[in-house]
Amino acid sequence: MKTIRLTLVTLVWLLAACGGTPPTDLSPPTSTTQPTVTLTPPHAPSATSTPTAIPTPFAVPAEVTAWLMANAIPFDSPLPGHGCDDLRPLLDMVGDARIVALGEATHGTREFFTMKHRILECLVQEKGFNIFAIEANAPEANRVNAYVQTGRGNAKSALAGMYFWTWNTHEVLDMIEWMHTHNQNPGNAPQVSFRGFDMQFGFVALWDVLNYLQRVDPNIMGQVESDLQCLGLPHGDMNYVNLDAETQNRCRQNVEAIHELLLAQEDVYRAATSTTAYAEAVEAARILVQHEQFLRLNRQDISVDLFNLRDRAMADNIAWLLEQGGPEAKIVLWAHNAHIQTLPLSPPNPDLEGTFRNSDAIALTMGNNLRAHFGADMVVIGFSFESGRFRAISGSRETGYSGLRSIPVQPPLPNSHEEYLYPEGLNHYYLDLRTIPSEGPIAEWFQESRWLRTIGSEYDRNDLTTTSQRMRLQEAFDILIGLRNTTPAEGIEFEY
Repeated sequence: MKTIRLTLVTLVWLLAACGGTPPTDLSPPTSTTQPTVTLTPPHAPSATSTPTAIPTPFAVPAEVTAWLMANAIPFDSPLPGHGCDDLRPLLDMVGDARIVALGEATHGTREFFTMKHRILECLVQEKGFNIFAIEANAPEANRVNAYVQTGRGNAKSALAGMYFWTWNTHEVLDMIEWMHTHNQNPGNAPQVSFRGFDMQFGFVALWDVLNYLQRVDPNIMGQVESDLQCLGLPHGDMNYVNLDAETQNRCRQNVEAIHELLLAQEDVYRAATSTTAYAEAVEAARILVQHEQFLRLNRQDISVDLFNLRDRAMADNIAWLLEQGGPEAKIVLWAHNAHIQTLPLSPPNPDLEGTFRNSDAIALTMGNNLRAHFGADMVVIGFSFESGRFRAISGSRETGYSGLRSIPVQPPLPNSHEEYLYPEGLNHYYLDLRTIPSEGPIAEWFQESRWLRTIGSEYDRNDLTTTSQRMRLQEAFDILIGLRNTTPAEGIEFEY
């Protein structure tokens, strides 16, 4: 296992246990190693490493609490299988949108995961959503989709094949099993597919492209394999960061040429296989193009540019999935709050000093890009919690991070949204932030920028600004789901 720690993204790359030339069936390499990916950008450390003091709650105006109690809609349970009656107002808030983006304030909270599962059930059954897509590599997620659609393979192994410990949990596995069961007898609802939209890994995409081209155009395989040798075939792209700029540029041209070849030969290749097989090959080639760009920026360690590249690519891949699904397709997205939010992550907004500090660049999120393209056709649902535990890697920038464990959340920073979002009697609820008045004391309250927890794969209890972001809620999300107390997601062993 090789760890490359970057300013923006921490990647632990999977070393494929395969050697020599590609085998006849071009099956992707397998491994029992558990690669780990930090999905949400950690922020720059503060100058001090002393523990954050427990804040003194600030005074919340009575009219703000009264407005919150009157407008927040409680729901019965965050667990799936409880029907949709108490979520019907939420479904009304979604309206006719084709995209519903579901966030999370940590990558390791059971109730976030189960609530998203429950919302997915209702969106499929009541609103006709037919695509589910998660913040995970696209070609790897297609293995899960094969199980969801046909029962082929093993759900647990397919889930492990997406690499992310964050999703390798009983909660996500239960959702996959529900999707498979639903597809066997969907009734009046559509069948639902399981897709991915990320591009941080390239070797499965590489093997999928090679496997497909060997089927449809075997005479060009020698040239194709030679052209892609720069990506480290057959061991993946481990050595790409060490290539000189000229070799990288040549590799980029080769990868783009293979993508263009697939597009140019659509009629021939589609006829030789199937619409689905061709579409997945094109998708894999798209991922390779994006991934090569990702590798080049990784080498340069340009954090904001890297974030922009990744989030723009994820938005493009989501748009592509919708386009492939046709005009009636509707998609549910699963990602971190920091990716779905429609508020940029960095200056010139002065309220964002907790993110990408010492940088003047603008980090445009996946949500920014999607909102610019789809407008009101997308509804963004953020998640928040007051207290409890979650699953993450603990440590600090100064001492290093080690150990995936259940962690108790520290009290929020002073002047945080969490300090007023959970008045007595309001335990779990959803709130339409679009109904905040445009003037008056309530409007003035919500115009104040405050901290909100934004915890990714790592948690530093000594500097809570590394896992918080200042924002106006209504600028980041359309709807907020609040959970008073949470518990850790239940991880499962990786099985391949």
